[in-house]
Amino acid sequence: MTKLTAGVLGSNVGYLVGNLFTPARRRGARRAAMQTRNAQRIRQELQELRGPAMKLGQVLSMQSHLLDEKAIDELANLQMRAPPMHPTLMRVQFRNELGCDPEEAFEEFEPEPFAAASLGQVHRARTRDGHRVAVKIQYPAVREIIEADFQTLSQVMLPASIMRVIPQSVIDELRRGILVECDYRNEKRNIERFGNAMKRLAFVEIPKVFPELCTERVLTISFLEGKHVDDFLRTKPSQEVRNRLGRQFLELFCFQAYEMRWIHADPHPGNYLLSTDHIGMVDFGCVKELNDEVVQCIRDFSLELWQKNEGVYRSMLKTICGPGVSPKDPGPRRTLDEMIRVYRHLYRENGEPTDFGDVKIFREMSRLYKLFLSSKFLPPEFLFYSRAEMGLYMMLHRLGARIPAYEIATKAMASFGTAKHIPAQPN
Repeated sequence: MTKLTAGVLGSNVGYLVGNLFTPARRRGARRAAMQTRNAQRIRQELQELRGPAMKLGQVLSMQSHLLDEKAIDELANLQMRAPPMHPTLMRVQFRNELGCDPEEAFEEFEPEPFAAASLGQVHRARTRDGHRVAVKIQYPAVREIIEADFQTLSQVMLPASIMRVIPQSVIDELRRGILVECDYRNEKRNIERFGNAMKRLAFVEIPKVFPELCTERVLTISFLEGKHVDDFLRTKPSQEVRNRLGRQFLELFCFQAYEMRWIHADPHPGNYLLSTDHIGMVDFGCVKELNDEVVQCIRDFSLELWQKNEGVYRSMLKTICGPGVSPKDPGPRRTLDEMIRVYRHLYRENGEPTDFGDVKIFREMSRLYKLFLSSKFLPPEFLFYSRAEMGLYMMLHRLGARIPAYEIATKAMASFGTAKHIPAQPN
């Protein structure tokens, strides 16, 4: 990672020095070439490292408000197109888990994976009774690699932890979340949980699990049809279709937060399959349960109840920042005021649709998260929720959806299990 950083920095310095001797008319082409080289270098290195490093690249691929288009295009390859493991190694992994070769377990099995990401790769297959399935096989020694990576990360981040810029609890939460993804039995349970709950949403499709073909490191689920968002947009869907999908994505997020109290916390575009009238969800390795206090805090914030009731404000402050933060501290209140301002821009009470295709929205969100970090507001409980929420806005942005976000969210809060108010802490 240090070598990569130095290489990219050196490339930028070389570009700036070279501009001193380059005519103005050629500088645009030189800049484009430099950006392409850097994007390819970053993608290749993160791809080879896999694990947490590749997860970082997937997160960066969603930050279109921070990175140029070439970098986004390159990093998007990390979502589904990492280098696969050698076929012989894949077979060893499968045999160790299920006691036989893939061709013995399935009627048909494609040895070449159609997707490969940070923790494993996915193959098309057909079961003995004719079902088309996707078979996810984990890379060898992934858990050990992650443990080693986070040990190194903790050592590198020690000064920041001491200064409380990035608390150790946040690093521990990230580590826990990624390690949980290494157990495909946990993902199997998550798929079953989401599949049962999502029956209420007709526009959502969740894969079916084949438990007899699942282990800790092999997961077999039904094959979902649909296109990833970039492929879907190449079909040139109408604004009406993009708005409908945008509305469905927001309803889906609200259903998870307010009704299920579980959220799909790995929201990069590679985990959604789109058609004109439905959304398919895959990869349930990383989900986050929200406790009652967190859900109530999100609801109180959305309805601005904290501005009207000091008890609600103190309760929110305790949930977000921990019991040690004083309600007299002006820092938290300034941060909450800024959050209210940004969310009023996203959720407009006058009924005016929000144009999520407008890049200004993401600049606002970027400023908000910078303020959040500078105020040392990074509670582990909200880490994956914030990641999922940013993934929602990124998808709405890519779709260019124009939807009445306030109307959708308010209706969701009224109908999705939040009618009962959890009492706030007394003054």
